[in-house]
This record gives sequence, C-alpha cells and structure tokens, in this order.
Amino acid sequence: ADIVFTAHWPVTAIGLDVTTRVEMNRDGLDKLAAIGGADAELVRALSQDYVDFYLQAGHKGMVVHDCCACIALTRSELFQFERASVRVATDGVARGMTIPKPEGMGFGPSVWDGHVLQSIAIGVDAAAVLADIEQTLKV
Repeated sequence: ADIVFTAHWPVTAIGLDVTTRVEMNRDGLDKLAAIGGADAELVRALSQDYVDFYLQAGHKGMVVHDCCACIALTRSELFQFERASVRVATDGVARGMTIPKPEGMGFGPSVWDGHVLQSIAIGVDAAAVLADIEQTLKV
C-alpha cells in the first residue's frame, strides 16, 4: 500500500473511517428489495448475517464499504476530501496504518516530503449515499 500511495499516479482513498459512517439497516434492505426486484431481494437475503455481524459490533446496520467507493467515483460531491501525502507503515506496531500528511502542514523534513498529493476522504453525507443507492436501483 505504501508503494501505491507514493507512486506518481493519482489515488483516491475512501477509508474505513469514512465508510463505517454509512450503515444500511434491515428497513433499508427491505426498501431496496421492494424496488430492485429479484436481484435486490437476493442481496437482502444474503445480507442478513452481515447485518447481524455489524449489529453485534455496535453499528445500526451493515456497512456498505464497496458502495461508498463506487459512489465516490460517480458522485464525489457526497464526500469531503483533503489532499495529502500518504505513507503506510510497513513495520512495527503501526504496520499497515495509513498516515496522511495534509497539504500545507508544515513539518519536516520527513518521509512524506516529495511525494504526490493524493485525495483522501475525510467525510461523507451518509444519507445521500444511501439515497443514491436507492435511486440507482429505481432506474
């Protein structure tokens, strides 16, 4: 992941800190099944254990991580982004942790210097994302 974030191509990251704010409960799944036909009914049926898992973890419904990433590509205005140099710890107790240095933050020299600024989601309009999922199924 560190190689990807420090490469010279644009990366847009929609992290778990953002996607976990978008939760679909059973009522939402029922609504989607009602408008989305047999495919959406199958998704509802297959999602019940997923909903249970997230309820046991303290959420209000299942988290729709992949939907968030897709919607960020097509409706980026539903997300708030910041530009940052991003590094991923590759060893130690923080191994795997994504650590951004926001654009304009003055400290250094550091391992963040000289790398491409990437787009990092820092917020989301959860209700609008869920509405977009519903609207997409209506089409």
